[in-house]
Amino acid sequence: MDSIVKQRSDGFDQDGNFLNGQTELLPWPKITLHNSIYDMQSSNPPSHLVNAIPSPFGDGCIYSHTNSNTNIISKYDRNGELLWTFEAASLLPNVDNVHLLHFYDDGVNKWLLGSLDVGSNSNKLFRLNIDGSAGVISPSYLPNTGNVLSIVTLEDNSIYAVIAYGTTRYTYLIDFETMQHVNSVSNGLATHGTTSTAPLFNGSVSFASSTLHSSSSGFASTITVNFAINPDLTFMESKNGKRLIRTEHVHALASMYTVPTQLSKDVFYCKPSTSNAVTAYATYAYQARFYTRKELETWVSNCIYASTGFRIPLSSEV
Repeated sequence: MDSIVKQRSDGFDQDGNFLNGQTELLPWPKITLHNSIYDMQSSNPPSHLVNAIPSPFGDGCIYSHTNSNTNIISKYDRNGELLWTFEAASLLPNVDNVHLLHFYDDGVNKWLLGSLDVGSNSNKLFRLNIDGSAGVISPSYLPNTGNVLSIVTLEDNSIYAVIAYGTTRYTYLIDFETMQHVNSVSNGLATHGTTSTAPLFNGSVSFASSTLHSSSSGFASTITVNFAINPDLTFMESKNGKRLIRTEHVHALASMYTVPTQLSKDVFYCKPSTSNAVTAYATYAYQARFYTRKELETWVSNCIYASTGFRIPLSSEV
């Protein structure tokens, strides 16, 4: 059996079993690269790319914005060359801030989704064609004030927006055609206090934290991941009252130092941490990590099974 593990780089055998739990900690999911200058974002990135969001569509493009009187949204190619600009004020004349959050493919066109706010955290949602040719903004503001933390897409293509007000989270179902909120939902999709929302298994599982721990000598020794999972262990929809499951992981090049954010329906990423300083601290500066839904869900199922003996069925098995 050890030979099987050695043949696989993820540490699990062909059936998703972790065979070395007596002597080793759990591994990490396979990461992919963006194949653009975004992969170098851990070290003093250009100012126009500091808060950029990378395209999930395999084209290596990057989207960013500048806050000014017009709030310019810009698209760059994989080398950082400007492709086009779009004035957010053409959608909302009195816009104060732009937030680029998510991507959506409707089967015909691909869209950049985000929010525009006007003072006091009053938010409207918008979508912009990735060629910069057309945009749609919601006719009315979201009911709750606060920051739009995430926009997410579930497996059935339904879209949700999550607003953060302190540690409280408000979740709204969104109509794609109009970008208008349909209704407020209380289904545990957004985990209380988290900084992002990355729903897996139809929203029944999400990341609560990925935390670096230290030994008594002060050096980082392990990384703990906490998953929030439906309390009744069902996986067809998100439910309230999620329970935490903790898994322990090694340090590696693929270490997950922060919880993932959903970039599009089937692509997730851990945002880079940037620094101008030379440092050896693991979480002080690191590159982005990209994951497919299939890779993440397989890894989550294997890790939870190794830690608890309970197997979350993959979508192909349901």
